[in-house]
Amino acid sequence: MRWSESLYSPVFSPYGHFNLQENDYCFGDVKFGGNAQAITKQRFLHHTSLLWDYHDNRMKLLKHPAKIPDYRADRDHLQFVCKLKDYVPDQQKLLSSIPAALEQAGMTVQEASIKEAEEALKRDYFKNTKLVDLASGMQLTADVHPSSGNIAPGKKRALHPFDI
Repeated sequence: MRWSESLYSPVFSPYGHFNLQENDYCFGDVKFGGNAQAITKQRFLHHTSLLWDYHDNRMKLLKHPAKIPDYRADRDHLQFVCKLKDYVPDQQKLLSSIPAALEQAGMTVQEASIKEAEEALKRDYFKNTKLVDLASGMQLTADVHPSSGNIAPGKKRALHPFDI
């Protein structure tokens, strides 16, 4: 995830002390965004969520999560997160700087409509699911078809210690 800090640094550093804390994007020690990655043999997906604004009274309703990053230091949500709008005066300028930073890093940015995204989700593809039985040292695989949910039988193979 550290690579994403250098990718987003030109975007957010002008507005505060931008840094990556564990998997969270922060100004100092307050979170304004998070990310997740999915990496497979043929695909890579990096997802970033940015917190532009929220209602304080709704934020207070959130339960304290069981799993928290160390830097949170047991703070409640309102002390732990911040609104990007309090740091960034121009939302459109911020939004236009993100694709520019991606392109500067050598990535191709392609805008898509909601309709195009919905169509992409309807395409057939297989997700590969692995179940690892540590007791027997065997790995079972199955392909799950996203639209039908059908499971295609997979293969069984012995695991080597480095596979886990």
